[in-house]
Amino acid sequence: RFQTLLPSALLPGDKKVDWKQAATGAKTKKVSFAKPEEVSRAVGCEVGCVPPFGHLSPLPIYMDPELIKKNFVYFNPGVHDKSFKIKAWDLKKLCNPSLI
Repeated sequence: RFQTLLPSALLPGDKKVDWKQAATGAKTKKVSFAKPEEVSRAVGCEVGCVPPFGHLSPLPIYMDPELIKKNFVYFNPGVHDKSFKIKAWDLKKLCNPSLI
């Protein structure tokens, strides 16, 4: 039986997921985007606006190290029409990501 995890990837808005690097960082052979209904069922919001912290069951978080070099980063707090601004270093402390 296969185990399916729903990790969250945090990366700059101008970058795309490097699937090979993501699989290596997650210590697995293959990773892919979750289906929208899986995301909705697991975390209660739509794809593209899953916040990196504040979930009842913590998600594995993978973060691009480039984000830590920024003063501030922005993310959607569970809805597409709002944004949350946070110091990059504070985000790292809050969600304790694996850097890949």
